[in-house]
This record gives sequence, structure tokens and C-alpha cells, in this order.
Amino acid sequence: MQGRASQLNVSADVRHYRHNLLDRGVCVAECLRSTKGLSRSQRQELLVEPFTVDFNYHFESKYFPHQSRHRELYGEVVNLCVNQELRTDFGLEVFTEIEYCHEPGRRLESLSTWDGLCIAVICLLAGLAVLSTIFDCRLKKKSTLGDHFGTDPESIEFCIATLWSVPRNIQSLTNPPKSALSKDFRFLEGIRFITMVTIIQLHTTVMLMHVPTAHPARFEETLQNPVMATLSLFTPNLVQSFFTMGGLLMAVNLLDSLAKNPDRIRSWGKVLWDKVVNRLKRILPVYLFVMLVTATLYRRIQLGPLYDRIVGIEASNCRINWYPKTTKYWIGFMVTLNLVGPSLVMWIRQLPPLMATGTRPVLLLFTDDEWFARLYKPFHTSSAGYFYGILAGLVYHRAKPSGESLVRRKTFLAVKLTAIAIVLVCYLPASLLYQVNLELLPWTVPIYGAVAKNCWGFLSAVLFIDMALSNTDRLRSLLEHRFLLPLGKLTYSVYHGHFLILMAISSGIHAPLANDALTPFWFTVVALVLSYGLGLVVFLLVEQPVANLLGSKSHYVDYIGGRLLDGARSCLRSINKKLF
Repeated sequence: MQGRASQLNVSADVRHYRHNLLDRGVCVAECLRSTKGLSRSQRQELLVEPFTVDFNYHFESKYFPHQSRHRELYGEVVNLCVNQELRTDFGLEVFTEIEYCHEPGRRLESLSTWDGLCIAVICLLAGLAVLSTIFDCRLKKKSTLGDHFGTDPESIEFCIATLWSVPRNIQSLTNPPKSALSKDFRFLEGIRFITMVTIIQLHTTVMLMHVPTAHPARFEETLQNPVMATLSLFTPNLVQSFFTMGGLLMAVNLLDSLAKNPDRIRSWGKVLWDKVVNRLKRILPVYLFVMLVTATLYRRIQLGPLYDRIVGIEASNCRINWYPKTTKYWIGFMVTLNLVGPSLVMWIRQLPPLMATGTRPVLLLFTDDEWFARLYKPFHTSSAGYFYGILAGLVYHRAKPSGESLVRRKTFLAVKLTAIAIVLVCYLPASLLYQVNLELLPWTVPIYGAVAKNCWGFLSAVLFIDMALSNTDRLRSLLEHRFLLPLGKLTYSVYHGHFLILMAISSGIHAPLANDALTPFWFTVVALVLSYGLGLVVFLLVEQPVANLLGSKSHYVDYIGGRLLDGARSCLRSINKKLF
């Protein structure tokens, strides 16, 4: 009994695998052969009745549509097979439950409408890149400019035709910042790259913890180290650095725009809205594209026996949860607005319900972890970094005229040291949380957790101000190295694609990996190279071209819309002439 209690305590520690849970891959054909000669009494002796446990140990059946059939066909024989082996080798018995069966001869379902849409989008983007590149290269032969790909064509038609030009978009990666504002924050590209490398390394290690390894206990031993345990607790803060950068740049760009155009201060709300919309134009295309690929074609990647559990579940989860669960409320709000809005206008203005066509001038007619799910993903629990970034932007905008005088003040030094001290106080003893019973500290935990969620964003904001205003900072000079500039610009596309790469790699593992020091290193290198390769493709096909197309300064969409409208009017005039 004492041994069982000790075992449960070990399994309750999140740094350990569940020692009372085995995750095995079993060959059903071998099981059928090994249990074929068992008598009825031997079968009854080997079978173990199911029992309840206080933790979730398998994925929901919605991810595996054939789960019930597989359990009905093979559930008993797998129980017999596993217990036969464990009793012979270790004197143990278990209850076995099938999560899914990997059938090599199973055919994938036929292409759906969404699959066809994804294929069409990819073909369209690839075709645009090929045609745009060919056209741009022909323009280069006729051009007398020394830097053809770095200069926008004079004609707006040519600008549109070269939006997907691969050499032009590659050069946009390496072009150094021109404005004084961009030069002050060039070091952020280096921080983005370093943060992204760290995230990929961490996610690679997590991936290795959840695939077959020869010595999984080494992961447990590593996390028993107080330093490694503290670092593991700190890692969720890394994404806060990206949020802080976003808030900082948003505030700086807004204030800079208002400073250059004082007349727009009265309509600062509209300016802010325009900045937010332009930011969404930049980030949404990549996000939606990766989500579309994940929910459709990605599920067809079958590299190994772990495909169903890794790639299949991620693709199914994306298909089931296309948008947040609040979608129904937004739809309800918009439906209500769509109904109430027109009816109120009709009632107040005394207008007819339909537009009555008349002879008036036509021109007058022309609008599965709870902490991760509750505290990491939502906006309201991750807004601290963005907020402190906005504050940093306000401070930078006010202090910029005076140069480095702010960062040399004792007050700023005190703020910086305080921010560093708070982070250290929060995270140096963090590993003790593994030994503390949090139920005994009901009021302390929320306060500590709130400070821990805020401190890194605040420190990042302070350090960003320090580097932006310190022209002689050595760290800033290192982060502004020309090799880091394109790598930093690719970060957004890499961030959205790296997890797909890691899942594809892990799903292709066929045998236990050697768990030594070199294994995480080489897997990280492979994941890093493939992630940046995929990120470059997404950047060239989606991020940069669509950002140029939808950018507020180019007005390409307005131009294209105007030309389409002119074409429609011309077509209507031709039809009217033929009819009348």
C-alpha cells in the first residue's frame, strides 16, 4: 500500500510522466496470433475490468470517427495481448483501451469543398508569383535603374503586376530601414529572431517528450533541476515580448502620424482605427491561410503511425473550431444589427422598404490544457504585454526629442532595476510551486499569478525604450546586425508555420529515439531550417504581396475596384445600346 501511495505521488507531479499510465503501440495482427491458442479460462484470467481514474488519459472520440468500431473489433484481443506480455515479463496486469487504430490500407476521404478551395488558393498564389516574377524580370531588362527590384515601378498598373514578384519581395526582406523611426527600432528584428529560435527549441523539446524515446526518465531528471524547472515555468512569457513589440510600434506610429499632421488630432479616433485596420490587414491573411491549410490539406500528410494522434487531431480540431466559441454571439449581434438598423432608419426617415426603380439620373445611385486555455490564449489574460508596449510608445515619443537624457536619469535607472528585480523575485523561487499545496494559499496565488503575468511585459517595455534611445548600446548594435534583419521580418510567418513542421516531424517517428544531448539539438536545427523555409514561402506568396495590396499607402484595392466599376459601366452601356 505504501508503494502504491508513493507511485501516485510521483505521477501527480507534473514534471513526471504518469507512471500508472502506459501509452503503447500494438500490432493487432501479432496479438491475434499470440492469443489464438488461449483457452476460455486463460482469457478470463488475463482480462481486467475497466476502472475509473481521476485524470483524462485519451483524446475525445470526436477526433477518431472509427474508434467505437475498432474497440468492438479489437478491444478484447488487445487487452489479452498486453496483459500476456506484462505478466510474463514484469508480473503486472493492466486494463487496456484503444484510442485509435492506424490502418495502412485505409483511404482518405474524398476532397471536400474546403480542400478544393485550399488547392485553388495555393495554385492561384503560386501562379501569381510565377507570372509576376516573369513580368518583373522583363521590366528589369528594359530598366536603366541600378536597383530595379528595390524601386517601385512608375505605373500603378506595373506596381500591381509586380506585387507577387519573388526577387522584389526577397529584396524587401533585406532592405534596411530608411526613416529615423524605423532605424530606432531596427533592433526589434534581432529580438524577434532570438525569441523565435527559443520558442522553436522549446516546442521541439516538448515534442520529444510526447513521442517514443529510449530513456524518457531523462526528461524527468532534467525538470527536477531547479534551474531548468524555473526556466520551464518562465517560458510562457516569451510570447509577451511579441505583444509588447506590437503595442510599442502601434503607439509610436500613431503618435508619429498625428505629430506630422496636427490637423488630424481632432479625428484621432479615426486615425487609431485606421492603424488597427491596417495592422489587421497585415496579420490576418497569413493567419487565415495557415488555418485553411491546417484544416484541409494538412490532414492528408501521413508520414507514420503517429499521424492520427498528432496531425489528424490538429487538423480535426481546426476543422471543428474554425473560429472562437463566441462566434455565435457575434453572428447574433450582427443579425440583430442588420435587422434593427435598417428598420430604425426606415421608421425615422419615413422611407419605403424597397428601392423603387425610377427614371431619375443613374449617377445618383452610386458600402486540452485548462491553464493554457484559460490563461494563455484569451486576450484578457494576455493583454499586459500589449498595454505596456503602448505605454513604452508614449514614453518614447515624448523622450525622443531630448535624445538619451531620459535613459541616463536616475529615475529611469530605478525603474529598470525595479522591473528586473520584480521578474527575479517572481521567477527565482518559481520551482517551489511544484512542492507547495496551492489550495492552502487561496488569496496569494491570484496576486502572485497576476504580477507574474505582468512583470515580463513591463520589463520588455522598459528595455525596449532603453535600447531605442541609447545610440551607443552594444547589445542594440548586435541585434541590428544585417543578417538578423531578414530573419526578424520572417518571424510572423515562421511563428504560424513552425508548429505544423514539428507535428509533421513527430508524426513520422517509427521507433523510439535516443534520448541524449544531441537529439534535441539536431531536431531543433531541422525544425528551425524547415520552419524558416516554410516561413519564406508563406512570406513570398501571402504576407508581403497581400500586405502591399491592402496597404493604406498604395490604394491598389481602390484602383482595382475603380477599374472594375468602369468596366462594369462600359459593359452596361454596351448592353443598353444593343437593346435600345
